[in-house]
Amino acid sequence: MTLVALAAVALPGAASADPGASASKATNWVHIRGLAVEVGALEKNLVGATVGVAENSKWKTKVKANGSYDLKVPALTTVTRYFDIGDHLRIYTPTIRTTKTGVPRWSSLNVALPSLSLARQLANFIKIEIAEGKDAPKDCVVVPLVAIKAFEKMTLAQVLARNMLVGVPGAKPTISPTKGIKALLVDVSLVSGNYTPDPARATTDASGLAIYIGVKPGTYKFSATKAGERFSSFTAVCKPGRVIFGEIGQL
Repeated sequence: MTLVALAAVALPGAASADPGASASKATNWVHIRGLAVEVGALEKNLVGATVGVAENSKWKTKVKANGSYDLKVPALTTVTRYFDIGDHLRIYTPTIRTTKTGVPRWSSLNVALPSLSLARQLANFIKIEIAEGKDAPKDCVVVPLVAIKAFEKMTLAQVLARNMLVGVPGAKPTISPTKGIKALLVDVSLVSGNYTPDPARATTDASGLAIYIGVKPGTYKFSATKAGERFSSFTAVCKPGRVIFGEIGQL
């Protein structure tokens, strides 16, 4: 897979309450657990990558040798996670509100990070303006994945068996407020395995991916529509240079 390089590809994960949380009178902690791998090489775990929280620099952890991470954060707290390792593009996830026991459904627990070289290639290909002197877009880039219901509980092996095609075909991603921003839908070639944005597409294909470029600072809600279907939504807090990947789940 090549296109999701300015994006991230989420894989199913898990979250649970901290067994020792009851011992803490000051804070009820919950755990957010998932995987961090490399775009285009999902067997490559990003060992040592930082999983942090934009709202509080003290809440962070490292990716383990098996590619998993375990991030401890307070319950009932606003959290915007990011995944960062030196030679890869930093990826953010949607801003969520933790529950008493973990996180809401479709919280983009797992991500794949593109290498900087791959990110630069894709940025040039789809005309994303890069901030001077930085390896990040000048504006915010948001990449929603409109995912099939079964994706929520799929294992990594099951996702790979589908060639990463876990999207809902024929869905139309939405953004609110629109501010004149339009989605660039991704077209997947099953023969070559290449993912490319197709300006002529109006709805998703089996990849389920879309790209919103040039998103100005602000808070946006992303979802999708399709006749006879319902979808979850996510909130993206856009700032200059942020690349945000989020899942829109079929309900």
